[in-house]
Amino acid sequence: MEDRKMRKLFYALAVVAACSVVSCNKLSEPQVEEEIQTSTIKFDITVNRDGFDSRTKAVKSAWENGDKVYVFFNSTPASADDLLIMTYNGSSWAYAPGANVEAALGTSGKLFAVYSSETPTITYGGNVKFDGSADGTSLFLLAEKIDYTVDENKLKATLNLSLDNEIIVAQISITGLTGSGWYIQEADGGSMLLSHIGVQGNSYGWNGSSVSSGWGGKHYFSSYGGDLQTFVFVNYWARGARNWKLNLSNGVNTYQKTFSSKTLDNRTAVKFAGPNDLDNPTNGWSKLLPVGLTLPGTLTDEDF
Repeated sequence: MEDRKMRKLFYALAVVAACSVVSCNKLSEPQVEEEIQTSTIKFDITVNRDGFDSRTKAVKSAWENGDKVYVFFNSTPASADDLLIMTYNGSSWAYAPGANVEAALGTSGKLFAVYSSETPTITYGGNVKFDGSADGTSLFLLAEKIDYTVDENKLKATLNLSLDNEIIVAQISITGLTGSGWYIQEADGGSMLLSHIGVQGNSYGWNGSSVSSGWGGKHYFSSYGGDLQTFVFVNYWARGARNWKLNLSNGVNTYQKTFSSKTLDNRTAVKFAGPNDLDNPTNGWSKLLPVGLTLPGTLTDEDF
């Protein structure tokens, strides 16, 4: 009886020892990580700024935190899901592809892109439309029919963003002013400058938007790189050297200055300083009566 108990004990100990050996062997086996395949496309897009030639001021001298470039591929988009949105974070670009972007990509193809501070809308027929607003004229840098390739799930392309040759505008920059609501307006003539506010594009190319201030209208400034800028189309008969009498206003105070024998033409850029003192400017600007000020009393024929 005692021998039977001892045999059972030895058998149990042997089983425990065998299990321990197996367990240790399993723990000592190298752990192999299974590579998870994914079809998510990674993006590697180089973005360059072109613009006006070396005779003129830079359209945009550097990318700023929050700048956005909108990209679409191969065909006209139907919704915002067809756009890739690139956002500059201060040192590099972050990519946010729409839900339909990956399905639209081949191993190679063409892409179209626009830099804008405005949020796009998709219009009938697949146009991507960027419109500024009445209180801010926007800068649009464009690229079309750019080659891209997709290899090992990575899309590569180089964007050279510039003012499109078909969208002929001039850039006006003004320094020394802050705040919003500033605009320039022709003091006389009233038919030399037309605001350039928007663009629209598709796989066929880009063209100017129909939104504008009209001849003689108010040409609003927006802030870019520390300066206030606006973009205008110069009427053909006003190009070349001429005298420009301009009103500058923020809707409260208005200033006037004549620039003698200065050239403002499409695809050129000019920069000038605003009033050096908003109360008593001494750099050629004259402060006019406040906007909306009227003389007391009434005027009749007998007053003259």
